Amino acid sequence: QSSIVIMDQATGQVKAMYGGFGEKKQSLSFNFATSALRQPGSSIKPLLVYGPLVDRHIISLTSTVDDVPVFLDYQNPDKPWPNNYNHYHPGRITVRYAIEQSSNVAAIVLYNGNVTENLQYLKKLGIDRTSETHLSLALGGFTTGVTAEQMCAAYVPFANGGTYYKPITFTHIEDNNGNVILTNTGSPTVVYEDYRTSAIMTEFLESVVKYGTGYRTQVYNAKGEAIPTAGKTG
Repeated sequence: QSSIVIMDQATGQVKAMYGGFGEKKQSLSFNFATSALRQPGSSIKPLLVYGPLVDRHIISLTSTVDDVPVFLDYQNPDKPWPNNYNHYHPGRITVRYAIEQSSNVAAIVLYNGNVTENLQYLKKLGIDRTSETHLSLALGGFTTGVTAEQMCAAYVPFANGGTYYKPITFTHIEDNNGNVILTNTGSPTVVYEDYRTSAIMTEFLESVVKYGTGYRTQVYNAKGEAIPTAGKTG
């Protein structure tokens, strides 16, 4: 199964949603886009680790981090943890490269010591995990997973200057006489106080598509020309 959610980053309106494979044969059936809780994996790193640290001026476009074996599993202190997906540690690298290659070590090293503050950012993004303080959260190891709709909405602030919108699937409801009985204009929340955060994160995530793990996801226009594309694998 798979699901898709497409939002307008300027309004929070859900423009398209695909809730599962196959013909819809009944109402109120299970929607994989809004009801399926899945582990986000490395796609959580920009939301929980890098975005908050950029906004708090702890890291920037020129920051570096050590990607070397670390021992942060307190139940198994003699074993290196976490490991990178390719089991390779390049040493001192830029944060940009760490995001491009989805370094697990870099994410954990940067998250460690910033857990409480970063979880508050994630809460503002509509994903409240303030009760989960284990380090593996930075790698997407959630006790309870997230939906595609939640993840889509959480990425919106990177594309609109730092404001989160709770997903809107309707704008108003009218009675049979055309009178508006309910309106829904959204509930914006400023997540990133520094206006530069969203631009910096977008640049990081464009590098993921140009040079990193998301290189196969480049989007092209009708002329076959590459257009700016930002994203994160996970």
